[in-house]
Amino acid sequence: MSRQIKFRAWHKNSNHMCQNVKTDLLERDYLIFMQYTELSDINGDNIYEGDIVYQTSKILSSEDINFTGEVKFYDGSWWIDNGINAIYLFNKYCENRIVGNRFEGLRY
Repeated sequence: MSRQIKFRAWHKNSNHMCQNVKTDLLERDYLIFMQYTELSDINGDNIYEGDIVYQTSKILSSEDINFTGEVKFYDGSWWIDNGINAIYLFNKYCENRIVGNRFEGLRY
């Protein structure tokens, strides 16, 4: 199985999100690149670095997980980071929903 490596980019001059950006543009200082995580949210939308994701538990219990933060890559994994704590983006017991991104803000 091959990895699907793709990027989108925030265009700083026009304040516009560009989808499926070619990697030969990586040296453009007016673009901020975000890599695809190879995961989708519960609506089928691709999750990218820089997305703000709401993660909730699929298991009903008194200790349900509800966590919102920005998708970041570090320590070899994709994380949801709220600035204080971070949890793994992929968790088979949780569902992710994109609620915005770091440039355009929240969209709920």
